[in-house]
Amino acid sequence: MYTTKFMNKNVTVDNGRYITVGDPYIGTKDKLPLRWKEKQFHVPQVPSNAGEGYFGFSGKAFSYQSELYTEQRPYMKTQPPDKRKLGFGTHDASRRDEFSQTIRTEQYRETLKKEGRANNNGYDEDAIEELMKKENAKVKKFVETKKEIGNLYDVGRSIHTEFDPKNGRDQFYSMKHGYTYEKRMGNNRTASQDIGDGAWNFKYSKPEFSAPSQVKNFFDQSHLDIGGL
Repeated sequence: MYTTKFMNKNVTVDNGRYITVGDPYIGTKDKLPLRWKEKQFHVPQVPSNAGEGYFGFSGKAFSYQSELYTEQRPYMKTQPPDKRKLGFGTHDASRRDEFSQTIRTEQYRETLKKEGRANNNGYDEDAIEELMKKENAKVKKFVETKKEIGNLYDVGRSIHTEFDPKNGRDQFYSMKHGYTYEKRMGNNRTASQDIGDGAWNFKYSKPEFSAPSQVKNFFDQSHLDIGGL
């Protein structure tokens, strides 16, 4: 076969191998690309902020200064009494940011703990223990035809409900139980129990001082007489 005999004049032949075309040899082994070493696409900020905008503004660097130790915000200086508005009959300052400080928050927590310890000192532990024993000894009625459960998590898992055609869906506690037994409220009471408890059993009597009803006198026709009859 015919082959071309043309060869570039700048080609350097070393032991029958073409090395380069006049350029110095540069090894490519262990050479990282530029996209791995530095940022390739960068647009300068306008305006150019000091510290890339994180720690400065308007070209000026930001110097951090620690805050002074203050237990409470000086509301007398930040909100002078003569500039406060009257609200709910008082000129008290707006203290919505009072407990945003860690120091003031910890002080309030310590105050609450002291109040809790002071309140607990007035309790009679023996009387409370005796009361708890009495409450635990009471007989508690469970749902009729149902097995007593220890944890509510067991309902629907290890304890399966029986089919009841009167229930619209599968439920462990039926509404019939609420009308059969009283609710186990414990130490709590509903609002209806506090306000209207015992109202049905109360015997009402006629008020002693009240306006007499004129309905009976109005429909009474015994005083009407017709002459000549």
